[in-house]
Amino acid sequence: MTDEKPIIKATTPNSKKYDTKIDIYTDDPREKHESIHIAINSDDKSAHIIDTTNGDTEHTDIKCYLTTHV
Repeated sequence: MTDEKPIIKATTPNSKKYDTKIDIYTDDPREKHESIHIAINSDDKSAHIIDTTNGDTEHTDIKCYLTTHV
């Protein structure tokens, strides 16, 4: 068992590109931690994800497409 205390924070950043940001930390971000940051653009249904795990950082862009079934 670890002493990590996960932290989840949702904010409305002062940005024209993204209207919502979700930050997930494995522990206090001022200390050694791993994290996932999700910046969301609701207008164009897209997001940018930054995943920092084991010292490696991965960037992923995603887009949501709504479909209908008849």
